[in-house]
Amino acid sequence: MFKKIVIWLVVIALVLAAYYFVIDGFENPYSKKYQTEKTSKGMLPTFMQLIGLVDLEELSNATHITIFAPTEEAYKKYGMEKIDFLKKPENEEELEEFLKYHMIRGEVTTNDFGDPTPVDSLQGEVIILEKKDDKYMVNDAQIIQSDMKFDVFEGNKGILHTVDKVLAPDINIQD
Repeated sequence: MFKKIVIWLVVIALVLAAYYFVIDGFENPYSKKYQTEKTSKGMLPTFMQLIGLVDLEELSNATHITIFAPTEEAYKKYGMEKIDFLKKPENEEELEEFLKYHMIRGEVTTNDFGDPTPVDSLQGEVIILEKKDDKYMVNDAQIIQSDMKFDVFEGNKGILHTVDKVLAPDINIQD
C-alpha cells in the first residue's frame, strides 16, 4: 500500500511539474534556451496519462532522474494506434519498458551535452545524447524545452526535457 502511495505522489508531482513548467507556459529560469514559440497548452497529457498507468518503482527509488517527455505532436507522428495498444492493461509490461526508455539516472542538463555520448536508459537500452549544430539531441529527437527542474518529494529530484519525437525502444508494439 505504501508503495502505491509513493508511486501516486510521484505521478502527481510530475503532473504538477509539467503544468508549472510546460503547460502553463512558465518561463523556466533554469533553461538556457527556453522556446516560448514552441510552448503550447496541453503539451504533456499523453505522457502523464501513460505514467499514471504503470507502477514505475524507479521513480520512487531514484534520488535523481532525467526524463525526456515527448510532446503531443510527437505522439501523433509516432502513431496514436501504438499508444492505444500500450494503454491496454494486458500491455502494461510493454508500456513500462516504453516509458523507462525515456528516462535515465542522474540529473542531466543541456550543459552536459557535447560529443555523442551513450547513456543507459532505465529500460536498459542505450540512448545517445549530443549537441549537434546548436541543437540538443536524444537519439534523433530534438529537445524542445530543456532543463526543467522538478522535486518529486524530499530527496527525489529530477530534470525534465520535452522532445519532438517519441524515443522508440526495441520492444514489440503492435499497430
